[in-house]
Amino acid sequence: MTLTVLHASGIGGEKGAFLFTGPSGIGKSTLLGELLRRGHKMLVDDVCAVTPDEAGYPVVQPAYPRTRLWADAAGKLTVETDGLERTRPDMEKYERQMPEQFWDQPAPLLRIYHLTSTNKDELSLTPLPRVQTFSAVLHNTYRHVFLDGLDMRKPHFDLVTAVASRVGVTRVVRPNGAFKLVELADLIEQDMEAL
Repeated sequence: MTLTVLHASGIGGEKGAFLFTGPSGIGKSTLLGELLRRGHKMLVDDVCAVTPDEAGYPVVQPAYPRTRLWADAAGKLTVETDGLERTRPDMEKYERQMPEQFWDQPAPLLRIYHLTSTNKDELSLTPLPRVQTFSAVLHNTYRHVFLDGLDMRKPHFDLVTAVASRVGVTRVVRPNGAFKLVELADLIEQDMEAL
């Protein structure tokens, strides 16, 4: 099976899958946590496998019903960390099991939201032109340095091309300081509903 693995979190449902990509620490799991609080179902967190269906359309495979939260993110989401297992004993990052809010079926990929930040007090969503979507997907490949050793460069390129050509990528800008989590989730929910 050909697949590409993205560094992403995401939600899934009857409509399809919505992924959140971006550099480590940008807030992918925190945003996922806010959307879970609003009743959405998680599909993936951190590591995301995308495969083509019979027609070549990108489909997100369900991962594991667990999300990881840093202590500050748990605080923002009012998630109690007492009793949660730590990812590593020396880290204040916690494993939160979510079996009751897990979408366990493959879902067609509808949109990728690429999270970035700015030093301005700004929140915005901007759809990328198609010419920029390939780079946005390629640069969010998980552990891409291993592709050559696994002889996966060509199939990976083909699948990234399929994702970039068939799925919209929206750049999400949020302030560096104040996360504005509730407002950000509002914007993304409105955008998802419009699709």
